[in-house]
Amino acid sequence: MRTTLPDLHFSYPSYISGNYIRPEPQRHPRPNLQSLLPWSTFENDIHQAILAAMATKRIPIGSELEVDGLAHRQRMIEIRCEEEVRAYADNRIHDTAADVLDYLGVVGHFRRTITGYNATIGEPDFVWFSKEIERPTLPIEYNTDWETEFTNLEELWLRQYTSQWKPSEQERRSRDALLQIYGYMTFNDNDYGVLSNLTHSWFFRRIRAEGGMIFQCACVELNGGSISMLKAFVGIVLLAEKNLSLASPAMSLVPSNLYFSSDLNIAKQERQEAIIAAQNYKMLPIGGTYPCLPIDIRLCQWIRPSIHHSEKGGCVTRAKFPLDCKDQMEITVICKLIDVFRNIDSIEWLESEAQTYANLITLQGQVIPRIHGYYDLWGIVKFLMLQDVGVALLEGEAIPHDLCQRMKIALGRIHAAGYIHGDIARRNFCVNGQEVFLVDLEMARAGTAREQQEEMTEVDLICNSTLTSSLHDRK
Repeated sequence: MRTTLPDLHFSYPSYISGNYIRPEPQRHPRPNLQSLLPWSTFENDIHQAILAAMATKRIPIGSELEVDGLAHRQRMIEIRCEEEVRAYADNRIHDTAADVLDYLGVVGHFRRTITGYNATIGEPDFVWFSKEIERPTLPIEYNTDWETEFTNLEELWLRQYTSQWKPSEQERRSRDALLQIYGYMTFNDNDYGVLSNLTHSWFFRRIRAEGGMIFQCACVELNGGSISMLKAFVGIVLLAEKNLSLASPAMSLVPSNLYFSSDLNIAKQERQEAIIAAQNYKMLPIGGTYPCLPIDIRLCQWIRPSIHHSEKGGCVTRAKFPLDCKDQMEITVICKLIDVFRNIDSIEWLESEAQTYANLITLQGQVIPRIHGYYDLWGIVKFLMLQDVGVALLEGEAIPHDLCQRMKIALGRIHAAGYIHGDIARRNFCVNGQEVFLVDLEMARAGTAREQQEEMTEVDLICNSTLTSSLHDRK
């Protein structure tokens, strides 16, 4: 199909949607969103962003371009679940928008956040990654249209403040989805975001203002209204790219709108209260596990290049947290995070791991990391804050005999407590000077003598495999 710049008129194939609302646990996101205002200049802002990109590339107004033919096939599509919503959006909306953006000189892609290093806190369905900037600039979240009501989010937001409001399941999910995307935007210092159930897509902008943030929104229908969905997606990416390119090229540790007060005395008090509420990062177990406490997001300074998402769910990252009210001392830790909206199993694994650390408290700081705390961030992300215990063993790296013995001694202390680690692998042994630590205890459990011996044998195999490989290379 051909379309023209800057208007990008485009239509998408129709679809039949399901109508089954899944039962799911009640989750209660608690961001600090105070108000939702209309983005009255949205269409003009999108239009001007596209015109500016065209001017940079010297593309004349009215220029035609061929866009992805797949997106324009009019075969009726059946969508029965949220994953099929994502597939429709990725194959038809995202791919076409990426083609146009590439033509305009903006190279990047819409990426799933489920695996790998992608500098994203939480797990929005997609993030736009610029090839040049290599950090998330635009989080995008999808829902089904039968489980949410996105016709008028502004009205829904205002209704929740009325005493008579008794939300339906659709309305509750819609409000929570709004708070969720706001959380992702805030965690990752993104000023633009998208929330969609395909029939209605909402485009958001955060504006820094004295006294707080202004959060604005505008709605675009899939095949209707005065602006096409294609144009809206292309324009919102251009706005997000321009906004981030004007900021510092360094990856910020803390979202720039979330600093403590500019008044030094007030900032000291706010920071001190937040650190005390986090139990000074010296949390102790209660009743055989660690309580999950809310933490002030302003304390969290994520080291973004270290964020790695696991296929099992969740991510691990290094982070820094202030130790005193003057912000002159800090602690560097490892945070193991899960998105509570994504994977129920991940929540259970994290809870189980917290309990394991509580049961092995006498080994913390000796052969397993010390737990500094177990925290909840706005009801969207939970994380264990763990001692940074050094560097994991690399695959293929030679393991000297004395190091192998120290690995077995460390594992033996876990065995002496009646546990097995459950996942013996190089990546789970960390070396810090002469000390050896075992990390990633989510699979750890009480084990038999036979299971403990099998784990010792696995350590021998890791050490011997390196030796065998080395001897083979010499031949």
